[in-house]
Amino acid sequence: MSDGKDILSFNPNKKGVLFIVKKMNVLQKLTRIFIAPADVIHEIKEKPEFLLPFLYVFIIKAITGVLQRPMGELQQEEMVRLSIERYGVNLFSTSNAGISTNQSFWIGILLLPITLWIGWLIGSFFVWIISKIIKGKSTYQQVLSLLIHISMLTATVTLLVTPIDLLLQNSTTIFGLSILYPSGDMTSFIYNALNLMTLPSIWGAALTGIGLSIINEFSQKKGYIVAIILYIITILLGAGSVSMSFWILDIVTKQGLM
Repeated sequence: MSDGKDILSFNPNKKGVLFIVKKMNVLQKLTRIFIAPADVIHEIKEKPEFLLPFLYVFIIKAITGVLQRPMGELQQEEMVRLSIERYGVNLFSTSNAGISTNQSFWIGILLLPITLWIGWLIGSFFVWIISKIIKGKSTYQQVLSLLIHISMLTATVTLLVTPIDLLLQNSTTIFGLSILYPSGDMTSFIYNALNLMTLPSIWGAALTGIGLSIINEFSQKKGYIVAIILYIITILLGAGSVSMSFWILDIVTKQGLM
């Protein structure tokens, strides 16, 4: 619960203006990050927090993962189909490695805390470096806390839209831009990029822009520019990692090694 103490914070877009920010617990932050994100970010700036937001994100993502299991199975089936059609052999079966689909799923859930922290730690480092290059005033701890709190929003939105995707029996979310490319599949870089541009991720990018402007004490315009650049890089890397397995297999096939 709140300890009753208030926090003073500067508004970077209004020089000399002080904000009094009420201390919030994790549930209050979850509400405010949707309706008044600046309040949460001002508190992050003054007192970065990690543990409780992480636990919330982990629990929500684990629940979402369980709910989205049918979608994951559809994606696996699509990859197997594409593999057989293009190369005449199933190259994506986990049973080939002696691991059942069920075991693979639960291993992923158990490793989720590690993958979350690796992503946050590496991502925060690069965001912090970029912030320093453009003369931002944030600390690494502030950036790390910001990314974890943004994950609270994106994880919650993903959980909320998952039942709709399950009802539609899609392998990917209906709230992604891949619906604009209905003829695409996972062998296409463009399709994979659009598939990563979802409502939660776009919302998270917008919140990143607001957050960076506050913790770095520069304009929202600069914050949004940095956030957009980071978002594009993330999308390109993500789409590339999904497409890479097919690129490699295409090269191997052309070389006659299969």
